[in-house]
Amino acid sequence: MKSFLCVLFLVCSFCVAQAQNTGYTGSLLWKVSGNGLETPSYIYGTIHLLEQSDFKIKPEVDSVFDAADKIIFEVDLTDITLQSTFQNWMLLPDNKSIKDYCSADEFNKISKYCTDSLKVDISAYANQKPFAIYQLQTTHLIKGELASFELYFLQKCMRSQIPVGGLETLNSQLHIFDSISYEEQLDWIVASIDSSDEQYINFDNMVASYLSGDLNALLNLMETNSPEIKKYDDLFLVNRNKNWIPVIMNEINKQSSFIAVGAAHLGGPTGILQLLANKGYTITPL
Repeated sequence: MKSFLCVLFLVCSFCVAQAQNTGYTGSLLWKVSGNGLETPSYIYGTIHLLEQSDFKIKPEVDSVFDAADKIIFEVDLTDITLQSTFQNWMLLPDNKSIKDYCSADEFNKISKYCTDSLKVDISAYANQKPFAIYQLQTTHLIKGELASFELYFLQKCMRSQIPVGGLETLNSQLHIFDSISYEEQLDWIVASIDSSDEQYINFDNMVASYLSGDLNALLNLMETNSPEIKKYDDLFLVNRNKNWIPVIMNEINKQSSFIAVGAAHLGGPTGILQLLANKGYTITPL
């Protein structure tokens, strides 16, 4: 489960805003009503991984969750094929190594960082896609015990046997990274190593913005801290939001749903809140 949540975390963390200062900010929980809906549904913005000490669930979130007829995540976390799909995807093609996609100096820098900071041997990851190291790098930013909103909600689903669904497949998420060269992804890793001290500060600021429900600040931080990924905004955010809208509409027209997705997907003119409002739904912060 941790591996899948890392996928969600990284996809979300790459999302950047195309515009700021939208009206959809100040809350992580939003009610979707009107437009012919018999019962409202709810959208909750998550941060996929964070430190346990920062993990907080407000009573109103649990309340609407418990009343929902179906819980929907970015991917269906009850899909038993997730583990094998992820493991099969992680291997580089044609028995290649990351050495084939970066310079000797870059490889040595990555290898030293893995040993000194991540406490792992590069040999265990040399034949895996750069995502494997980026995943370690990102989770390393979380100093204490890991916590996850998705895991919390999933465990509640399992206990109460609430139906679970997904807005997209794991394959579609992983395909995003296959659309970007391994050379460029390794450049991101090297850049993160060179600014490792800043990464901790940036992550703490992002979590603080998230916990306050300030979606505008969250998007601003992502744009400022990941300028090299802004050119892939369509891949990581815009196109996925658009593709999710018909799925969301289909689900909320059938039953009251609780939809939990990365908070970066909520705000902005191409965020799912605005896109649903454009379809005639009433979007209300809670």
